[in-house]
Amino acid sequence: MGYLAMQKNKLLMEEMVRKSSFGTSSLRTETNAFEETFFIPREHWATVEPETMSNAIPAVASCIVDGQFALSAKKEYKTFPDPMDKNEDSFLLVPEITREELGHFLQSRVAQTPKSGAHNAFKHPERYLKYGDVTMKLAEALRDASNVTYFAKLIQRVAPKSYAQAEAEVVVTRKFLENFTGDNVRFLSRGFSVPGDHTGQTSFGYRWPYGKVCIITPFNFPLEIPVLQLLGALYMGNRVLLHVDSRVSIVMEQFLRLMHACGMPTEDVDLIHCDGQIMGELLEQLQPRMTLFTGSQGVAERLALQLKGRVKLEDAGFDWKILGPDAKEEELPFTAYQCDQDAYACSGQKCSAQSILFAHANWMRLGVCDAMASLAKKRNLTDLTVGPVLTKTTEQMLTHVRQILSQIEGSKVLFGGKELQNHNIPERYGAIEPTAVFVPLKEMLKTRDNFELVTTEIFGPFQIVVEYDDSTLPDVLKAMEKMENHLTAAIVSNDVDFRRKVLSETVNGTTYVGNRARTTGAPQNHWFGPAGDPRAGGIGTKEAIQLVWSSHREVIVDDNESKKNWTQPAQS
Repeated sequence: MGYLAMQKNKLLMEEMVRKSSFGTSSLRTETNAFEETFFIPREHWATVEPETMSNAIPAVASCIVDGQFALSAKKEYKTFPDPMDKNEDSFLLVPEITREELGHFLQSRVAQTPKSGAHNAFKHPERYLKYGDVTMKLAEALRDASNVTYFAKLIQRVAPKSYAQAEAEVVVTRKFLENFTGDNVRFLSRGFSVPGDHTGQTSFGYRWPYGKVCIITPFNFPLEIPVLQLLGALYMGNRVLLHVDSRVSIVMEQFLRLMHACGMPTEDVDLIHCDGQIMGELLEQLQPRMTLFTGSQGVAERLALQLKGRVKLEDAGFDWKILGPDAKEEELPFTAYQCDQDAYACSGQKCSAQSILFAHANWMRLGVCDAMASLAKKRNLTDLTVGPVLTKTTEQMLTHVRQILSQIEGSKVLFGGKELQNHNIPERYGAIEPTAVFVPLKEMLKTRDNFELVTTEIFGPFQIVVEYDDSTLPDVLKAMEKMENHLTAAIVSNDVDFRRKVLSETVNGTTYVGNRARTTGAPQNHWFGPAGDPRAGGIGTKEAIQLVWSSHREVIVDDNESKKNWTQPAQS
């Protein structure tokens, strides 16, 4: 069809799977001797080796349309450098889809999906079972230690973070998949019935798909975010156009290849690599019935207008943590550790990262800032406990620090505020030490400009620290009320009255409470998403999947047998 390098991948994959030991049973003496194991050799689906990615052997990404893998017809690639080595300036090649090539995505099975979806309670219900089976195979694949290592290292190459953080992303993804194996997919579409007004009348409530939908995800969690949202969309009967930030989309492409090998209907997902302008034009023409966007607030608002409100948003998160009045010296080490993790793990590139810390005077006297500084100094490039920032340059972040210091009276750098030493990170990215800037509460609230400056999300290893006491708690709550983002929050306190006060006057969708409270963490066992916005989307749980990827449909059955002596009532 004129689309260069369209590979007959589906037939090839089927042959690979046929030749593999996939679907065969084997003995596992360490567990159940009769447990069935699914094994797909990685060479049958993976096309990239994380450890060899370089200028000499670049990773080459492909789009997916109707289950076929394709490059740009013009053989044009966008090149990306190794985030850790500016000398490896083209270790990743991503096809740049042009305006003229959008027709392939507008004519695909995804684009032609009806509003009733690929399956629903009345149409092709066997697909619920199909996805339960596919999910089980995917979960089993991610129980293979070599596959965990593969995806963790691939994540590290394109979005550098510590191995522990990268591995945790793969493990959370696996646990999510385990939660929705077997019949749990169809249980997502469980409905209800209500007795009617007379014999033969009953109303039934159903969860109904949207049909063709779109998912747009960012760079910071290349596997977890797109996989969890994608599978949720597919479970509910939708077909999906998927766009992942091109800097990291190779990770999701590899996972889609694994999904194909595990039996996913290949026409259910299209993957496109393109820039924001081309993606906007595609969305304008495609008009998906629902779009899930995870990313910056500015883009989220533009999409909401362009798509006429048919969106769910998990947008930016300037997230707060408050340390309550019940400070205890024996809890200082853990509290400081959790603050360090929340602010600086993944180099602060989490939408749930601790952006501002309201520390009670009791904690300040105990030395919580010094304890955080001591931990921050241990972070280094060698183990990637600090690393490149992919959305801000070094100068942009340091300029922000200088602007706060010059504009806000009484502000000061507590630690950091400098460029990382002895690094080879490309100039297009950022490289700064874990940084904390103290800002007086009164000055923060003094003017609108001050407040907007202090609450600007940097999405890097940076946080604001504010001290308060019992008398100024109302001002802290005032600051929380003025904030625009309501994703995560933490109330670090076992004081029941204090917790109740703060909870009663805030709105963040994912709020951790107690002396071990954190702001980060998007595991598979609880809702993760913002609140306070009718467009808010969540991830990870049954409720999140139902909210984001289905709507409610009511069917009222009225089928009483006809009566020969029926008398017409008076018209009304």
